[in-house]
Amino acid sequence: MKKRQLNDRKSGSKKYSTSKRVILIFVITLLLLSVTSCDLMLNLTAGFLDDDGHVVSEVPVIGMTDNPMDDRWIYTPSESAIDTVKDALANQAKKDYTNHLEIKAVWVSDEVTDDYREQYAGSELATSRGLSKKDVEENLLVVLATYDVEYDHEKTFMDDGEITTLFIMNHDVKTGLWYVFDTQHLPSPHN
Repeated sequence: MKKRQLNDRKSGSKKYSTSKRVILIFVITLLLLSVTSCDLMLNLTAGFLDDDGHVVSEVPVIGMTDNPMDDRWIYTPSESAIDTVKDALANQAKKDYTNHLEIKAVWVSDEVTDDYREQYAGSELATSRGLSKKDVEENLLVVLATYDVEYDHEKTFMDDGEITTLFIMNHDVKTGLWYVFDTQHLPSPHN
């Protein structure tokens, strides 16, 4: 009888150890996923093109969406925020899943710019990135672009039709160039 009780304790102990191991592996996996997710959020990048249209470097872009299916804009930074956006749209038109893209209008929105500056200046995110209120107020600009687009739906899930995209632009005071900081597609009343 004693042998049986001893064996029962050992097997119970093994079950307990196995359960502990499973829980430990689960917790470690969650932690790794969490760290990886945070790292991806902080290191999102956009490509930049040389004169021949080749991606030449990748520069960190802060503020991009956390959607892994989000398609990054490829563009050449310019001294004009509007020209940078036009270049991003021209490169979007060249992608293999874009059948047609026609730019309707590209403009700076002072009202939306003021709203974004007010929301972002002094925020926890801006502070964590070392951006003062003055940096945000002087170097953030919102450009809106309206364009008609038709995609190849065998290659992408993105919506066709008239799209309005809000481009939040960041001005690099050292180079004088404007970069896409973030984008947001606005709902279209026509779709």
